[in-house]
Amino acid sequence: MPEPSSETEPSSETEPSSETETSSEAVSAAPAGWLLVADHQVLDIDPMIEAVGQVYRYPVADAERAAAMEPGQPCFLLRTDRSRVIGLWAVGEVVGESAPLEPGTLGAGGTDGEPRWAAEVELLPLEKAIARTKLVDHKMLAAGAVADATFADTPVPLLRREVRALETFDFFLVEPRPDQRDALDALLDAEEPPT
Repeated sequence: MPEPSSETEPSSETEPSSETETSSEAVSAAPAGWLLVADHQVLDIDPMIEAVGQVYRYPVADAERAAAMEPGQPCFLLRTDRSRVIGLWAVGEVVGESAPLEPGTLGAGGTDGEPRWAAEVELLPLEKAIARTKLVDHKMLAAGAVADATFADTPVPLLRREVRALETFDFFLVEPRPDQRDALDALLDAEEPPT
């Protein structure tokens, strides 16, 4: 038996099309989570992970979607660098509001000169990446963002069913070492304006 939707209720029996439109708008207005597609030509995450044990900020191409990212929403990092496993490499959540990257900041602008935003996240690396081919074997992920998103789509809003499907995979996270946690704290403290 299908599960009743709590997202919208029809306003009347004579307006079925507005129910569909409202439901679609609700999904696009409030994503259940986010997919970041890593591009090593924009930002190589390996030095960040080595230094602080996690991805704490990532440049994203779409300002409107970046602004929609809310703290607490699940977030997944998919790498597409062909010299590595193409797939899911880190998992976590959005921890703060996105903000424009300052010109000259690593990852701030592409060859097209378009400014980028910084997604504030806490993404811990997986012990072993999950290949994109394995992810799309799941019927809920076979078509859509996980199957074909690129960096240009980042951040990619995920539907509730896509987040649930991703969460069915086993995530063995690599926790940051104490020295990496200290390095991140120092880095973030240095960014705080003096009081």
